[in-house]
Amino acid sequence: MRIDNLRNLVTIQQRSTTESTPWDDTVTWADHVERWADVKPVSAKERMRNQGPSSEATYTMALRWEDDLLSDQDRIVWDGRTFDIVGIINVDERDVEMNVMLKVWDQS
Repeated sequence: MRIDNLRNLVTIQQRSTTESTPWDDTVTWADHVERWADVKPVSAKERMRNQGPSSEATYTMALRWEDDLLSDQDRIVWDGRTFDIVGIINVDERDVEMNVMLKVWDQS
């Protein structure tokens, strides 16, 4: 991984759940860390949902490996958009680089 390819500053947010009532939990997100990454689009598609038309885009994000940096329960904020983490791959199982598959929804 070349450091000059990491030109997108992303924010990793962690989820926190608190019990607001005995029957309902409140989910909040807090910024955890910022890291430089290489974010690239992979695919996009449109579909009809209950609320109307929406588009779904898949991205891949490459960044340096750090133990316990993120999990699939976290999310990524970049360029004003919020991405769900779909999967995390330790490239070649060498603990040097990780590829993260991301998904973002756009409700039109």
